[in-house]
Amino acid sequence: MSSLDEDNVGVCVRIRPLSEIELEACCRVVAHQTPGEPQLVLGDKEPFTYDHVYPTDTTQDEIFGSSTQQMIDGALEGRNQTVLAYGQTGSGKTFTMGTGFDVDLAPELEGIIPRSVKYLFQKIAASKIDAANRGVTAPEFEVSVSFLELYC
Repeated sequence: MSSLDEDNVGVCVRIRPLSEIELEACCRVVAHQTPGEPQLVLGDKEPFTYDHVYPTDTTQDEIFGSSTQQMIDGALEGRNQTVLAYGQTGSGKTFTMGTGFDVDLAPELEGIIPRSVKYLFQKIAASKIDAANRGVTAPEFEVSVSFLELYC
């Protein structure tokens, strides 16, 4: 999404890897990225084009770094930001967003929400340290966050 203008909506899609249960049942991935293109092909259908397509081997860190991190930077510049995960049950929304509330989750598996919170407060702390080092008044921050998870 880095090529997007800061005022645009970006649409990304992640191709979820198969779960252990799906692998044991010999299921196969039917969604594939068109090589070199931000397109998703389902089976032998026509491709769908997005701003970014994340293949099954994309890490949580790569998704955060390429789709969400610059949104946090924008929020620190005063812009409102929204991340929306949409899809059918089992499509990987909870994993990608990081809302499974697994306290024993390995750090590399943390999703967008915990990574965003950590990054936001690291940036706030760094800006306060920078202001102190420059001998200027530290900036003030007001953080408001909403989280909504709907099941239909």
